[in-house]
Amino acid sequence: MVRKILLSLIAVLGLCAYGFAQNRQISGKVADAEGKPIAGATVMVDGTSTGTTTGTDGKFTIAAPANATLAVSFIGYEAQKVAVAGKTHVDIVMHEDAQAIENVVVTAFGTTTKKDLTGSIATIRGEELSKRQVSTVSKMLEGAVPGVQLTTATNQPGTDAAIYVRGVGSLNAGNGALIVLDGSPYQGSLSDINPADIESISVSKDATANSLYGSRAANGVVFITTKRGSLDNPTISVDTRFGINTRAVPEYDIITDPGEYLEAQWRTMRDTKWVENGGDLAAASLYASQEVLGAHGNYSPYKYSSTYLIDPATGKLDPSARRMYSERLQDELFKSGFRNETNVSVSGGNDKSDYFISLGYLKDESYVIESGFERYSARVNVNTKLRKWIKVGANLSYAHTVQNNVLENSSAASSAFATARSWEPVYPVYARDAEGNIKYDENGDKVYDLGTGQTDGTTTRPGTSGQNIIATLKMDTRDIKRNNLQGRAYGEIYFLRDFTFTSSASLGYRASDELLFYNPTIGDGRGTNGRVNKTSTDVYDLDLIQMLNYKKSIGRHSINALVGHEYNSWVRDYLDVSKTNIYDPKNPQLNNAGEMGSINGYQDVLRIQGFFGKLEYNYDNRYYFSGGIRRDGTSRFKYHPWGTFWSVGGSWRIGAEKFMENTHDWLSELKLRATYGTQGNEDLTNYYPYTDQYNVTISEGKLGTEIYYYGNPDLSWEKQKTFDLGLDVGLLDDRINLTMDYFIRVSDGLLFKRTKDISTGRAYDWYNVGKLRNSGFEFDVNVKIIQKKDWYWDVSINGYTYANKMLNLPDEYKEAGMPNGNQRIYEGKDIYRWEMRQYAGLDEKGNSLWYMDQDITDSEGNVVGVEKVTTDKATEATQYLLEKSALPDFTGGLNTTLRWKSLDLTIMANFQFGGYGYDYDFSAFSSANFPMNRLKDYADAWNPETGKGSAPIWNTNDSNINASSDRFLVSNTYFNLRNITLGYTFPAGWMSKIGIKSARIYFACDNVFFASKRKGYDPRTSMGGQGATIALNSVDGTYYSPIRTTSVGLNINF
Repeated sequence: MVRKILLSLIAVLGLCAYGFAQNRQISGKVADAEGKPIAGATVMVDGTSTGTTTGTDGKFTIAAPANATLAVSFIGYEAQKVAVAGKTHVDIVMHEDAQAIENVVVTAFGTTTKKDLTGSIATIRGEELSKRQVSTVSKMLEGAVPGVQLTTATNQPGTDAAIYVRGVGSLNAGNGALIVLDGSPYQGSLSDINPADIESISVSKDATANSLYGSRAANGVVFITTKRGSLDNPTISVDTRFGINTRAVPEYDIITDPGEYLEAQWRTMRDTKWVENGGDLAAASLYASQEVLGAHGNYSPYKYSSTYLIDPATGKLDPSARRMYSERLQDELFKSGFRNETNVSVSGGNDKSDYFISLGYLKDESYVIESGFERYSARVNVNTKLRKWIKVGANLSYAHTVQNNVLENSSAASSAFATARSWEPVYPVYARDAEGNIKYDENGDKVYDLGTGQTDGTTTRPGTSGQNIIATLKMDTRDIKRNNLQGRAYGEIYFLRDFTFTSSASLGYRASDELLFYNPTIGDGRGTNGRVNKTSTDVYDLDLIQMLNYKKSIGRHSINALVGHEYNSWVRDYLDVSKTNIYDPKNPQLNNAGEMGSINGYQDVLRIQGFFGKLEYNYDNRYYFSGGIRRDGTSRFKYHPWGTFWSVGGSWRIGAEKFMENTHDWLSELKLRATYGTQGNEDLTNYYPYTDQYNVTISEGKLGTEIYYYGNPDLSWEKQKTFDLGLDVGLLDDRINLTMDYFIRVSDGLLFKRTKDISTGRAYDWYNVGKLRNSGFEFDVNVKIIQKKDWYWDVSINGYTYANKMLNLPDEYKEAGMPNGNQRIYEGKDIYRWEMRQYAGLDEKGNSLWYMDQDITDSEGNVVGVEKVTTDKATEATQYLLEKSALPDFTGGLNTTLRWKSLDLTIMANFQFGGYGYDYDFSAFSSANFPMNRLKDYADAWNPETGKGSAPIWNTNDSNINASSDRFLVSNTYFNLRNITLGYTFPAGWMSKIGIKSARIYFACDNVFFASKRKGYDPRTSMGGQGATIALNSVDGTYYSPIRTTSVGLNINF
């Protein structure tokens, strides 16, 4: 009997064990903390290769043993493990993971996580972006991403910075990164986008994502993602800040005191006369004292009783001279500007819909009078699930901007910075009587001094008569008004559990109206009795994208495949009208001008169509593969419209291997990445480069044409091949994160202009002939030093270094190289190497010397060698290829955030070491030309009294005194403390009593401090070190200097 009972028990236990060991169908639902379903979550049987994903309703079905454990994961949520424990239905609740959300990365046509990424993409989150006080999104990237360089040819409020990713890939075609706004290419001004609407900015630097944008992504891709509503109750957010704008970069050390200036000018006149009269110093000194005021139109702010204002014996101002007035042009031109920014948003959502609505206003007055930027913006972003299987959404934005500009990079009378630097401090802004008092007109307004006798006792101001920069800026108009309407609508259909079809349409309309009005009485418009110019530009673009996505997890295998089609149309209508002879000097309209000047208009059309696909695969979250391909066609190349671009990539999460298990207590991530791929650059010099283009003219009453562009039907893409090798390291539970990348970027088929033989009847043709290589290393390190309840401190530092080499040039440049301003490009050399005279110091009379190569001959006159000698003739000096380049040795950024209880402090900086730039302003100041202000170090010039000096003698007859040479090369090293933000968050308990969710008050300052090798010199104006340019042109450095913004703000959430 006992035996039978034991045998029965053993049989029952065996059946139970067999039942638990057998798989059964287990159903369940995955939801968030509020019970809202999570679609697309991965559900795995822990320790096996069995897995599935949740449907749109969050539900799943999986075969698993009754004693199994289910492992559930989804982007942005903490991973969960739930025991089945014999149940057939399991509900799983997931909680948001702040760290996981931080690791979500926007990439081409989708998102991924940092651990799944095979390429090189850097992301800046909204919290960090919100600390910057800029009028354009582009300047938010400064110092934030390794491998990304900004150049600011102008700092006028509302003007975008140029964005370069991993160097310059072309010499004659476009070099700017492709901007992708919420999934669609965007070609408008970044200053039309309200920075407060941005959730994140991601910069793609390698081929993995870029190849999927084909012909437009050779120079990198910047993904801008705007905010959307969260699954929460409605939140009203108000952020307002008030501040002042001042000049950030200090001015050159120019003379501002009129007495010191007259002494310097006396010195110049004396030394010039000393050279002319053969060395009679006393006669030269007397001459200078007699003529120094007359040379300035008898302008002088001094009353004096001596014979001469400047003593011929000492060259100093008469001690008894009394200064009648103190007035600086710079004080009238540069004043503190007011900055006010207010943003209001409403956001929220539930399991079916979410919304984000915002309004923004910015008034950004510059420190330069009559210059500023104003923006009104609005955005509505709505997403909703119509059914479990269909989702739709729309993102609509509008911006109206007004930009008030001042002329720069010019020597014209209305060029603010050129005038401020060259203006001699003896000249007043306002007309003065004999006692130095300001004159007023019959309306009680101050009378401007125009240099034509308005000030008592004066004659004509040399060089700038009829001019007054303050009056010109107040009476002229240089305004640009823009209206930007952007809209994107999409629909997503989920079917067969693993498939998603998405269709989106983006429409853009941008209207820009520019008004230039030159008054008829003062400044640049005097010669034509005034001039008015109106330019109207209308841009229409359409972007249509259709995508089919398949996403499936099968055991340890995960697959994400996508195929798609994109059609992009861009049309620009341009009209420009100019008239002269203004009737009413206060009416800046075309019908106020009597004489037609010019009228011109045209339309540009560009259409691009592409077919693309990508495949992403990972095995067991350890081994990753990605591949992408795109076939692009463009209207820019009529006879060769199609190109194919592709990429492959892979990564290995070494830290996830079993043999690394004993390192998990200190090593949280170790991943090796590698990618290779191709992209194209179709952004050439013209929209119709395949054909000749003509202007229609009338000559002697007959209609005719003249060619202005020589086309080439064989032109095609500039092509690019990119290799990237990267390493990601996480230590101590990701408290230390390190990312490193080495890259090689080769651009082939570069666009070059070839001159033609005159017998062909063509001046030139464009060809695809050049080849250029960029390579470099970049890194990004983030360390969370303190992570406690009341204390938090993190520090991040990024940096990069790169080099380039010209691999192929057109035949005509192979031997002699290609001239490029003060640089010359040779095969096998860096494209930013300087070629110029080498300064050799001074001769015994204070004249400049330069080096030259001179042949060495034997007794029979045969050349047997070359020796380096000096010459005082600039035209004879040899142009040497120097071992100096504009490329910096290292560029980086440093950020730190410190929080203690309710206080937070953020500091951001960026810096650069090495490289050389040509200081055009210092070169101009080194000229003895008149009229021109001087630097305070004029005293360092060679002095005939002492026979000593480190700079050339001030001789106005010496046209070569500032001839281009390495004397004017200066280190491009700089340090910029770009932001300090100090904030205080009010206790939540206090705020809740008055119906406020959170409130924070803060102080912020942008462009706090800047230092470079020479005061006044800013290396950030260009990539090539030649002023405000990329590579092939040079301008003077009288560009718009950066703005320092200091403000206080308040952020409240209801």
